[in-house]
Amino acid sequence: MVPMIVSCLEDSNPGLRRVAASALGDIAKHSISLAESVTKGSGNSNTISLLASYLNDSDSRLKRKVCYALSMISKHSTELAEMVVDGDVFPGILTGLKDADMALQKQVAVMIGEIAGQSPELGQFLLNSGAVAALAEYLNTVEGATNKLPALQALGCIAGYSDT
Repeated sequence: MVPMIVSCLEDSNPGLRRVAASALGDIAKHSISLAESVTKGSGNSNTISLLASYLNDSDSRLKRKVCYALSMISKHSTELAEMVVDGDVFPGILTGLKDADMALQKQVAVMIGEIAGQSPELGQFLLNSGAVAALAEYLNTVEGATNKLPALQALGCIAGYSDT
């Protein structure tokens, strides 16, 4: 089933791509084994690279669904989070924190938090990639506690590894 859904990511219909990305996130969120099955893709296709290729798309809804899928993959283990980072997601995804789509902004913050929570090395990577500065800027511009919460949690994960 997963290979069929992954193949839909390559369809020319943007709505189908959005639903496929969302479905992959829905599958990955349940367990590490399901998240691993999502990363394997369909034959020659690496799911993370394919998802990451849509982070520069003009469709904010698609980018939001992609961030959701990558978040759900990242949350299970350091290895899976490293696979997402190795998919060349950063620093490009940080522009999503400035997107007009508030839901995309929030999902980017969630994704950063899921990755940051996995290891000190990933926390340091995020710091080096500019994620802390981008999250701080986001917090200064966004309204509402529910929008700020994921950014605060992400910053807390990153800061939790600091000696100072």
